[in-house]
Amino acid sequence: TKSDCSIPFKWALENKKAFDVFVIFTDSENSSEDLRPFEAVQEYRKQMNLPKTKVVVVGMVANKKTLKNPDDNQMLDIVGFDVSILEIIRNFVSEKI
Repeated sequence: TKSDCSIPFKWALENKKAFDVFVIFTDSENSSEDLRPFEAVQEYRKQMNLPKTKVVVVGMVANKKTLKNPDDNQMLDIVGFDVSILEIIRNFVSEKI
Protein backbone atom coordinates (compact mmCIF):
# COMPACT_ATOMS: atom_id res chain seq x y z
CA THR A 1 0.00 0.00 0.00
CA LYS A 2 1.30 3.41 -0.92
CA SER A 3 1.00 6.42 1.35
CA ASP A 4 0.61 10.12 0.64
CA CYS A 5 3.64 11.73 2.26
CA SER A 6 2.40 15.22 1.41
CA ILE A 7 -0.48 14.93 3.92
CA PRO A 8 1.46 16.35 6.93
CA PHE A 9 2.30 19.52 4.98
CA LYS A 10 -1.21 19.90 3.56
CA TRP A 11 -2.77 19.41 7.01
CA ALA A 12 -0.42 21.91 8.66
CA LEU A 13 -1.13 24.48 5.96
CA GLU A 14 -4.91 23.97 6.04
CA ASN A 15 -4.88 24.32 9.84
CA LYS A 16 -2.34 27.17 9.88
CA LYS A 17 0.02 25.24 12.16
CA ALA A 18 3.60 26.49 12.32
CA PHE A 19 6.24 23.80 12.64
CA ASP A 20 10.02 24.06 12.70
CA VAL A 21 10.51 20.44 11.66
CA PHE A 22 8.59 17.59 10.08
CA VAL A 23 9.87 14.02 10.50
CA ILE A 24 8.36 11.44 8.18
CA PHE A 25 8.90 7.69 8.46
CA THR A 26 8.03 6.02 5.17
CA ASP A 27 8.69 3.29 2.65
CA SER A 28 9.04 6.15 0.10
CA GLU A 29 6.21 4.71 -2.00
CA ASN A 30 4.32 7.96 -2.37
CA SER A 31 0.81 8.01 -3.81
CA SER A 32 -0.02 11.71 -3.84
CA GLU A 33 -2.13 12.56 -6.84
CA ASP A 34 -1.76 16.33 -6.79
CA LEU A 35 1.50 17.35 -5.08
CA ARG A 36 4.77 15.58 -4.59
CA PRO A 37 5.99 15.87 -0.99
CA PHE A 38 8.78 18.32 -1.77
CA GLU A 39 6.30 20.50 -3.66
CA ALA A 40 3.92 20.37 -0.70
CA VAL A 41 6.64 21.47 1.73
CA GLN A 42 7.65 24.30 -0.61
CA GLU A 43 4.03 25.47 -0.69
CA TYR A 44 3.80 25.18 3.12
CA ARG A 45 6.97 27.24 3.61
CA LYS A 46 5.82 29.89 1.17
CA GLN A 47 2.26 30.31 2.44
CA MET A 48 3.21 30.12 6.12
CA ASN A 49 6.27 32.36 5.60
CA LEU A 50 8.49 29.72 7.21
CA PRO A 51 11.35 29.31 4.73
CA LYS A 52 13.55 27.44 7.20
CA THR A 53 11.12 24.67 8.11
CA LYS A 54 13.14 21.48 7.98
CA VAL A 55 12.02 18.07 6.78
CA VAL A 56 13.60 14.76 7.73
CA VAL A 57 12.52 11.75 5.69
CA VAL A 58 13.45 8.39 7.21
CA GLY A 59 13.18 5.65 4.60
CA MET A 60 12.38 2.42 6.38
CA VAL A 61 13.29 0.32 3.32
CA ALA A 62 16.33 0.60 1.09
CA ASN A 63 15.24 1.58 -2.39
CA LYS A 64 16.27 4.20 -4.90
CA LYS A 65 13.29 6.44 -4.23
CA THR A 66 13.50 9.74 -2.44
CA LEU A 67 10.95 12.32 -1.38
CA LYS A 68 13.59 15.02 -1.09
CA ASN A 69 14.30 17.77 -3.55
CA PRO A 70 18.07 17.43 -4.14
CA ASP A 71 18.44 21.23 -4.22
CA ASP A 72 16.73 21.75 -0.85
CA ASN A 73 19.27 21.94 1.99
CA GLN A 74 16.42 22.13 4.54
CA MET A 75 15.52 18.49 3.76
CA LEU A 76 17.41 15.40 4.90
CA ASP A 77 17.03 11.83 3.65
CA ILE A 78 17.96 8.99 5.96
CA VAL A 79 17.72 5.34 4.94
CA GLY A 80 17.33 2.72 7.65
CA PHE A 81 17.03 3.00 11.39
CA ASP A 82 19.54 2.47 14.18
CA VAL A 83 20.70 4.10 17.40
CA SER A 84 22.43 6.97 15.59
CA ILE A 85 19.26 8.30 13.92
CA LEU A 86 18.16 10.54 16.77
CA GLU A 87 21.55 12.21 17.02
CA ILE A 88 21.67 12.72 13.25
CA ILE A 89 18.21 14.29 13.29
CA ARG A 90 19.08 16.50 16.28
CA ASN A 91 22.30 17.67 14.61
CA PHE A 92 20.49 18.43 11.35
CA VAL A 93 17.69 20.33 13.08
CA SER A 94 20.16 22.36 15.14
CA GLU A 95 22.20 23.05 11.99
CA LYS A 96 25.31 21.26 13.24
CA ILE A 97 25.45 19.28 10.00
